[in-house]
Amino acid sequence: MYIKQIRYAPVVATALFCAMLLLAGFYDSRKVIIRESRQDTGSDAVFRNIALAYANISQSVTERLNLGRFFESENNTWQSLKQSLLVFGQTEAANVSLDVRPVAFAAVGNIASQGEPVAAASAPAIAETSTSQMPAATVAAPDKKTANYKILIIGDSFMAAGGGMGDPLEKTLLNFKNVAVARFGKVSSGLSRQDFFDWPAFAKKLIAQNNPNVAIMMFGSNDDKPIIDSNGHVIASWGSKSWDSQYSARIDQMLDIFKDQKAEVFVIGMPWMKNAKLSQNIKHFNSLYQAETAKYPNAHFISSWDLLSDKNGNYTNYLTDKNGKQRLIRTADGVHLQYFAGYVVSDAIAADMEKYLSLQGK
Repeated sequence: MYIKQIRYAPVVATALFCAMLLLAGFYDSRKVIIRESRQDTGSDAVFRNIALAYANISQSVTERLNLGRFFESENNTWQSLKQSLLVFGQTEAANVSLDVRPVAFAAVGNIASQGEPVAAASAPAIAETSTSQMPAATVAAPDKKTANYKILIIGDSFMAAGGGMGDPLEKTLLNFKNVAVARFGKVSSGLSRQDFFDWPAFAKKLIAQNNPNVAIMMFGSNDDKPIIDSNGHVIASWGSKSWDSQYSARIDQMLDIFKDQKAEVFVIGMPWMKNAKLSQNIKHFNSLYQAETAKYPNAHFISSWDLLSDKNGNYTNYLTDKNGKQRLIRTADGVHLQYFAGYVVSDAIAADMEKYLSLQGK
């Protein structure tokens, strides 16, 4: 028996090690998604794709079983222990950062999983804080709004973890000291199919819970489909003459919601796509968003088209960074963004927002 135990010990140890790796990825799948999505492709691309696939599945299971709050609570407890002078005998509290938000009413990045149509889940909330916790806004130019800004970011997979846009945008905006952010991204969603996900209804829930005075929205990559209402009735077929007018009405519906909230709205246009047909559709969607946004004094359209184009104005997989290095900007699907591209677009968005908001740098 003792000999058998020695013989199988390496197998058991290997199995336990693999199980620990899987559980670690499951425990913090969102960080795995963020880390692997921002890496350039290379010799380890196969491993990265496997890690991303597993992390996305883990994130989906976590959301469905409502384990996110448990994991977050456990993380906070561990952080408190690590900063305890009694437990670790430190001379001063450790300066530990584990993907925490640098503002008092921190954002909740709620990522819905891809799959069957689901009812709108409970919305992420921004907790209120006293004015002493947020620096007072400085005096702005007469045409700028001066405030502490609660920014609500919504959109499809571009704004969800792994989409390469939402996380860089959130981090970029949190670099301003008078900004708090809440973000919600729903994979495979858009404005065309309310039977799959009813964005106008869910946006109202988000507003009721967060009371934002600024909103950022980005839709379109999944909208080359029939216009369907929340009851499953087809309003307009994709490619029909009435499709544009019905989709424009959906855009107006979203903009009206934020107009009623008296929030400044920034509508982000989708970038080039590798697939020529999809890229043509995206360009058309962007024109509809730009046209409808122009009708609202509180709304502003920001294009990402040229930001991610090559010198000839075409689709490209690479851009040159400030050090002259070629950086991969698109994922293998030719749709979503690598994190470098996400920051390129996010910096442009923040610069455009500063035309209308008095954002305070740290």
